[in-house]
Amino acid sequence: MPQDENKDCYCNRSKKIISQGDIIRELNLVLSSKIDNIGDFSLASSFSYGVVLSQECDLVQHYDCIEKNLMIEESKKSDDKIIETLLICPAFPLEKFLIGDHIEGKRMNPWGTTEKVMKKIRDNDELPRFHHIPALKDRLPELVIDFKRFYTVPLGIFDNDFNKFYITSIKDLYRERLSQRFTNYLGRIGLPN
Repeated sequence: MPQDENKDCYCNRSKKIISQGDIIRELNLVLSSKIDNIGDFSLASSFSYGVVLSQECDLVQHYDCIEKNLMIEESKKSDDKIIETLLICPAFPLEKFLIGDHIEGKRMNPWGTTEKVMKKIRDNDELPRFHHIPALKDRLPELVIDFKRFYTVPLGIFDNDFNKFYITSIKDLYRERLSQRFTNYLGRIGLPN
């Protein structure tokens, strides 16, 4: 599908708050903690693109709660609807994914670049582990999400300047399909082999 035909699956949101389906760029994470009897655990990850998969209703309630808490007296404030982390899946450039070069420092299987493989990935039908995101001219290359790779990221990372990370948003219908495919993949019944 030519890039210009894909503009219909994207929109730019007027609100500058985080929403499900937002596509972000250049997220660098260094997470570490100490686990009793095991020692230090650290995870350093960096990815060029990512997609917010946290539920839209939870994000709306989060921002509504913050706004409400700003307007009421201290004793009546509630943090019940506040969320502390976002669920984000990294999205890898298709060409790097196809040759298995999409995660730095990891040996990933190459998929190849045959028309048959490209069709399987772009159709978002036959490979439930992966989701294709079409290119957006001059803003976004073709991307692939691997549902085995997801992170919870502290929401505070975006507090000061979400626009620094924001590229565009996936329209509602397309983001619902993405969310549905992600939950179906995670909710599948695990078989021994």
